[in-house]
Amino acid sequence: MYSSQLYNPKDFFLTTILAGGVFTCDLLLPRGFAEEMLYTGVVFFATQRLPRRMVFVVAIGCTALTIIGFALTFFTLGGAPSSLSWPFRFPIINRAFCIGGIWAITLLALQRRRALEALRTSEDRFGLVAESIQDYGIVMLDQEGNVASWNAGAAHIFGYLAGDVLGRPHSLLYPDFAIDSGEPTNFLAEAMASGSVMKEQWLVRKNGSRFWGHMGITVLRDENDQLHGFATVMGDLTKRKQEEDVIRALLRLSEKLNSTFVLETLLDELVTEAIQLVQAHAGFAGLVSGEKLTCEKYIQGQTLELCHRSWSPGQGLPGWLLQHKAAYLTNRAQEDKQFDQDFRQAFDIHSALSIPILDAKDTLLGCIQVHNKEGTSGFTHFDQQTMIGISQVASIAIQNALAYQKLQEAEALHSHLLNKIMTAQEDERRRISRELHDEIGQSLTSLLVGLRAAEEDARSDGIGARVHDLRKITSTTLQEVQRLARGLRPSILDDFGLEEAIARYGAEFSSTYGIEVDVAQNWQSHDRLPPAMETALYRILQEALTNVGKYAKATTVSILLQRNSNQVRLIVEDNGQGFDVEEIVRKAATGAHLGLHGMRERTLLLNGSISIESSSGAGTTIYVNIPLKRSLV
Repeated sequence: MYSSQLYNPKDFFLTTILAGGVFTCDLLLPRGFAEEMLYTGVVFFATQRLPRRMVFVVAIGCTALTIIGFALTFFTLGGAPSSLSWPFRFPIINRAFCIGGIWAITLLALQRRRALEALRTSEDRFGLVAESIQDYGIVMLDQEGNVASWNAGAAHIFGYLAGDVLGRPHSLLYPDFAIDSGEPTNFLAEAMASGSVMKEQWLVRKNGSRFWGHMGITVLRDENDQLHGFATVMGDLTKRKQEEDVIRALLRLSEKLNSTFVLETLLDELVTEAIQLVQAHAGFAGLVSGEKLTCEKYIQGQTLELCHRSWSPGQGLPGWLLQHKAAYLTNRAQEDKQFDQDFRQAFDIHSALSIPILDAKDTLLGCIQVHNKEGTSGFTHFDQQTMIGISQVASIAIQNALAYQKLQEAEALHSHLLNKIMTAQEDERRRISRELHDEIGQSLTSLLVGLRAAEEDARSDGIGARVHDLRKITSTTLQEVQRLARGLRPSILDDFGLEEAIARYGAEFSSTYGIEVDVAQNWQSHDRLPPAMETALYRILQEALTNVGKYAKATTVSILLQRNSNQVRLIVEDNGQGFDVEEIVRKAATGAHLGLHGMRERTLLLNGSISIESSSGAGTTIYVNIPLKRSLV
């Protein structure tokens, strides 16, 4: 690694020359100069410039030259000395020290170089890691708190290049109010006191914009506890803070929306909060009504404007939501083909973010739409996620409000019906009393007068005619009493059940009103229904046919009664002139059309449902569905 990268053949050639020079000096200089010790310098040079293997070659070569130089110096032409005298022993020791120095320097220098290479490798890897991290800034500060190193992550976060900040105080990363309060200096002092410290605080970018970030500072000291600087890690927490702010805002919004059950107020608060959360200028909330999505108000800042808009599937952006039930974001509303350009021009819309409001079954309840994001960047993906969170909160609140509204309507209807029932009972009692007095009473009075006259004229010739008249009066009186009894409670319903009672009532209705009646019944069980259910269905049919006879101007009526394992279904259909169902329902809410209220009340008491389909000139169809309990199946 180190040697293969730094090796230069000239260095080996230079090392050879140095070794040769030392060898030459060793031969030419007189004894006692210890010139052979210069080989250690050659070896040290080799350890700094040559690969490890070549360093060992140089060490071996210098060792050999040391021995050769000794041999050439002391074993000259005169031959070897006869004994190892002192002058002879000293050079041997000197040469031994020289060889020991050569190998000591070789091994120690190579060991040190290994350590330096490992340190350099570690530093290089750390540098690569630091430079590759883009989400966090890793900055080294010197003892004075000035920037000593600056990685790519710091440049990405703060916008400064390394050349812009190196050597400058790290306080340039703080906003002015933090600098004025001495926070940068206090932060370093706190780190020196505790060893390391981590804080979340406002930081400032090169362009002057503030952001919420975190900064951790660790003190760097050597083994002698001497300060070498500070290691700093910094990150941008803007997204996390935004998410936390949105979560807190959604919790507040949920609490606010679920505290009101007035749908109109709820929608106003929903739009106002959504505009503030995503920093828009305007918006509206619409609800699904039938097959359309309707909007009643448009909110711009603090201004509320009535708009009364409705969109069919495929018409404009709300119509697109009706079809796709998905979020839609556009920052170029002028060019967007999905946008209703008339609506856009009316409210000067440039950008829009529309989110569907869905229930747990993915049924579309409505939508919330915000317009014209503040600034020039337009709506973002984060804004879209925020609006989805708002729509989820709104879904629960709207369902609660709708359920509460239905409950209030049902309770009001129930109270109204109870009052009407009590009134109707009193009216019915008065009617029965009046009819008994006017019709039956007069007939019985006539009968008594006639009988008295017959008694007085018993011997006259006209007694036969009088008795005949009395018999007719008596017969008429009896028929009237029977009719009243049938009206109050048809005995056939008690004796033979609903199937036979409906068949006979249909025939009686046809005879009375001259309208053709077709009765079809399909019973999958021969068991009778509970008396309350039979009575309710019979009264519903009575009321439906009474309305046909009075108002429909129909020529035919069809009655279908079905019973299966789950429910009983009654369908009454006529070919009359029809009516506006919504108008009749509105009038019924004000107390009119008691018959319709009675039909609905009887159905609701049995946990059933009733629906009416009608239009002008197309007749009327009434559907009644009553669920059966398992015990009755």
